[in-house]
Amino acid sequence: MEALFHSLSPEEQAIFLNGPALKPPPGIIPQFTNPPNRNALCFGIVVTGTILALLAVGMRLYTKIFCVKRLRIEDCVMVSALAFHAGFVYIAWTLYNFPGGFVHQWNIRLKDVPVLLRGVNLGALLYGLAMMLLKVAILLDWIHIFGLSLTIRRKLYLTCILIIGVTIAFYSACVLSEIFACTPRSKIWNVFEPGTCVNTYAINVASSTFNFVLDVVMLVIPQQIIWQLTLSTQKKVAISAVFAVGILACVCGLLRIIYSVPFLTSPDKSYHVSAFALSAAGETTVGFLVLCIPSLPKLVKSTPVLQNLLAKMQTWVGLASADGEDNSRKGLPSWIRVRSGQRQLNGSDIGVSCLQESGLFGGAGSPAHMSISGVDVPEKSHATNRMRATGSDGSSNGVEFITVHEV
Repeated sequence: MEALFHSLSPEEQAIFLNGPALKPPPGIIPQFTNPPNRNALCFGIVVTGTILALLAVGMRLYTKIFCVKRLRIEDCVMVSALAFHAGFVYIAWTLYNFPGGFVHQWNIRLKDVPVLLRGVNLGALLYGLAMMLLKVAILLDWIHIFGLSLTIRRKLYLTCILIIGVTIAFYSACVLSEIFACTPRSKIWNVFEPGTCVNTYAINVASSTFNFVLDVVMLVIPQQIIWQLTLSTQKKVAISAVFAVGILACVCGLLRIIYSVPFLTSPDKSYHVSAFALSAAGETTVGFLVLCIPSLPKLVKSTPVLQNLLAKMQTWVGLASADGEDNSRKGLPSWIRVRSGQRQLNGSDIGVSCLQESGLFGGAGSPAHMSISGVDVPEKSHATNRMRATGSDGSSNGVEFITVHEV
């Protein structure tokens, strides 16, 4: 095609470039001005996803800075991922402005195609970097959250480090392939420039498949640990639900695979790239929710206004007990039993740990007293006792919780 284009006279090239970027179907007349589109849908999804991501990140940072009073490396990685995601959203927004969302390629002039192709390439780079950092942040966070016993800590640590290494290697390869997709690089968006290119559309299909498999693996990891905890089924379900947001990531990943196939095979790239980009934006948004939602319980427990609001909501839906027990809990988890008429504990009195830095198992403090079925070192046995926590003055506070000690 390059040779054919350069064989044309300047006048013929001008006519050619002002024509449609793709031959329209029989009976269809190209509409270069205000072509049929779904811009409202695209803008709505992008804005909604951006608001959710910002709220989730803001909630986590507020909890870490003002409640836990400690930031970890995953929080810094999360902020970096948000910066790249913001760049991806900006590129998507500009492309939905022009040439538009779900606009058929025959409704775009050939001379405007470089704008689309340059945006798609830059968006793919930013998306790859955002997803890589986001998944690394999630895995690092899980290492800190679920390091309950020596055995499970070792298994979880090795698993997460392995996945982190594979993730960094794969996304780095994808990003480099997008950067050096063509020689010279400008041929990525200037299709008539002489040079060679790799099939980046096939790379997008491979990336989508890898993302989906990784999303499924990352959905299973916390669930497997949660269901080994020696808690009642009701409590396991409640904690499991916090981490079940990953199901949405799997759904978005599956949609991205589905939409990547026509993006690979169809010549109507401008139309199919819209759905492909929306599924990618949805997957990134859900990734921020997966990382940040486990901080919500800690935020509620540390914020009296949210505690009161939650108590009112429970009352409205009929969850509050008749004697007002639920309203007196002050946000404590359901497996910590508070006896009415006795002094309440705040988070610092309970002495529950790093699993509770997120608020899932109580307040901040010493390592969690929690047993994991089937994962402790074989030569050590454990006995479970019911303990009553006491205040600094030795008085009973009426809160019981389960501890595990070696014997």
